[in-house]
Amino acid sequence: MRLRLITYTRIIELYQEFIQIGLRRCTFFATRAGNKGISKKHIAMLTDTLDNNYEEILNFVFENSESENGTNALALVNEKVVELFLDETKTPYAAIRQGDHLETIPIESKRFEDWVGSRYYHYQKDYDTAPSILSREEINKIQSILRYEAASSVQTLYLRVAALVDPEASDLDENKIYYDLCNPDWDIIKITKHDWGIIKHDENHILFKRFTIMNPQVYPIRDYPPDILQQFMKLINVDDDDEDNQLLAIVYIIALFLLADLPKPMLNPNGPHGSGKSTYQEYVKLIVDPAAALTTAFPNSLAELVQVLSHSYVTFFDNVSGISEVTSDQLCSNGKRIRQKEPVY
Repeated sequence: MRLRLITYTRIIELYQEFIQIGLRRCTFFATRAGNKGISKKHIAMLTDTLDNNYEEILNFVFENSESENGTNALALVNEKVVELFLDETKTPYAAIRQGDHLETIPIESKRFEDWVGSRYYHYQKDYDTAPSILSREEINKIQSILRYEAASSVQTLYLRVAALVDPEASDLDENKIYYDLCNPDWDIIKITKHDWGIIKHDENHILFKRFTIMNPQVYPIRDYPPDILQQFMKLINVDDDDEDNQLLAIVYIIALFLLADLPKPMLNPNGPHGSGKSTYQEYVKLIVDPAAALTTAFPNSLAELVQVLSHSYVTFFDNVSGISEVTSDQLCSNGKRIRQKEPVY
């Protein structure tokens, strides 16, 4: 199949090249045929046929070439696809193998389109000095096929923290917390009752999805001072004598990791202008969910609000003057989300 595809490409390139420089369309073929010992009578029959039907021939070659392109590209994509499924919002995802880890990518996203096109291009480049580019139509066909395949399975994907914790489990050792470092190697931290370690996002741990706003977390180390959390508390403007608020701030941070799937009270620092309220929020954001924007302005519409909340694990709004009743209801909806028609990845 690959050899036929390359042959089609070569015929098209040569044919177009000779047309452009003004040579007779079949001169090249006639010369080659004569060198092979084919009679002039048969050469004339061949060249006349090709001359009279060259548009139909090129259309046939292009149609078959495009069909073969799509078939080859789908095979290349399937070589890397480990699992197809819908996430909890019914968005189709593909878990693809990249080196020693798996990456989850929305099938309908621009990122997935680029990955399909790039994979086909680099595959062609290994066998052809003039690799072809997959058409958007063929990429869309591949996306449609994978989307149909994904519809039979549903799987929850988490943002940054996956707390698989059941306080009433008979064996508490089965409880685990996973934290996505969001680095290019897709390293995740696995935390148990007894220890923690770094593992890969792989077939046994298809847990997370990512958005472009999310930044990598620093790589953790085991050698740190025992009072590291108390050192952090000194960076924020909470009085040392205010034991209640000190404890509340510490518990809030820990709860972001341990109780990822449970509703939590919204953090609302109180204080005069310049007292460090935004700085405190930014520090918490850096510890739990670093992103391109540590705090953000409050959205003007419910749709924007849903998008902002759905693309980050922790979201802090800065300088909020007021909110509507509809927005208040959405913020208190216990994590329920309104899926947008056009999600931005």
